[in-house]
Amino acid sequence: EPATAVADAAAAAVAKEEEPAPVVAKTTKVVKATQEKEEEDTAAPIHPVPAVERQKVFKINEPQDLLDFVVKDERLTIIKVYATWCKTCKAFDLRFRKLATKEGDKFDKQGNMVEPGRVRFAEIDYNQNEELCQLLGAEQLPYILAYKGASGKMDDFQAGPSHFKRVIDLVDQYAGTTKEAAILAEEGQVLVPDLETVSTEFQEEIESERRVEAARLAEEEIKLAERTRLEEEARVQAAKQEKAAKEARRAAEEKARQVEEAFIKAQQDAMIAKEEEEARQAEESRLAKLEEARVAKEAKLKADDEAARIAKKEEKAAKAAAKEAKLKAEEEAEAKAKSKAEKEAKAAEEARMKAEEDAKAAVAKLKAEEEAKAAKQAELKAEEEAKAAEEAQLKAEEEAKAAEETQLKAEEEAKAAEEAEMKAAEEA
Repeated sequence: EPATAVADAAAAAVAKEEEPAPVVAKTTKVVKATQEKEEEDTAAPIHPVPAVERQKVFKINEPQDLLDFVVKDERLTIIKVYATWCKTCKAFDLRFRKLATKEGDKFDKQGNMVEPGRVRFAEIDYNQNEELCQLLGAEQLPYILAYKGASGKMDDFQAGPSHFKRVIDLVDQYAGTTKEAAILAEEGQVLVPDLETVSTEFQEEIESERRVEAARLAEEEIKLAERTRLEEEARVQAAKQEKAAKEARRAAEEKARQVEEAFIKAQQDAMIAKEEEEARQAEESRLAKLEEARVAKEAKLKADDEAARIAKKEEKAAKAAAKEAKLKAEEEAEAKAKSKAEKEAKAAEEARMKAEEDAKAAVAKLKAEEEAKAAKQAELKAEEEAKAAEEAQLKAEEEAKAAEETQLKAEEEAKAAEEAEMKAAEEA
């Protein structure tokens, strides 16, 4: 249909160039002819006379109709292929029927042929016989097929209002030697047989029929003009509806775009909110880790202080115990030494006193030796106790050293915790 619409527009443009008479003037002539006919009908009614059909276009509905119509007669047969939706076909049909009126068979009211024409005319509706039209090669409408009895097909071509002369040339070439004038398409006149060659009664019938045909053609042209106007109004209305539909579509697209933008903005806002929430959680996590590190550092400092205090207390206690043990050992040694001296003095006194006695002297000597040995043992014991006190002091120093190592270890752990805190801060 779009291709046909383009062909229609081109044909209309060419037809406009070939027929420069304004539509208004043409319509005015048609209206004037109609008014004249109405005045004639009112003033002097015509007595009924046998009507003469000026044109006879045979309707082909199936392939057998085509075959019968073509082989039935040896005269030239012109077949038009058309479609009801084809505007070019409608414009072409007016000239086609005028040519059929001029060159076709003439029939009376009862359907009897009163005058044979040079050409026989027929038409095929493309919508009802699409397959047949395709077989005949009618791909562009309107399409003309020309046959001549046993001679078969003479010509076929795509036609239009602006190329109607080719149809007339076809008639002049194959219809016979008598050449008729072309149809005066602009004034809607139709040539009729020479009135001098027919009887007076038939002349009156033909003249009466001419007036009727002229009125009919005028009415058809009025109807065509009205149809054209209505079609134009329909096209304008369709254009307005299409424009409104386009505006509605644009509004819908704009609304869809706004909804999409709002959706994208909502997504972006949600993403930003999510990123802010993640940043807030990361900041809270970092602060929590910093707090944990601070608490660990405070605990470490507190532990270090407590360890140092305990170490100092233990060291002080160890020193005090060592000093007390040393004093005790010195006191015991002094007491023992004094006791020993007293004993030795006493023993010496006794030895002196018992010197006289040989038996007592030997015993006293042995006893003195034993006492000296015991004093020596006591002295050794005091030395051992002093050594134990020294060992206790060394142990206290080792414990202080262990406390210092514990403090160093705590500092290393604090340093590791600080590095973990810095790493957590970098990750945040």
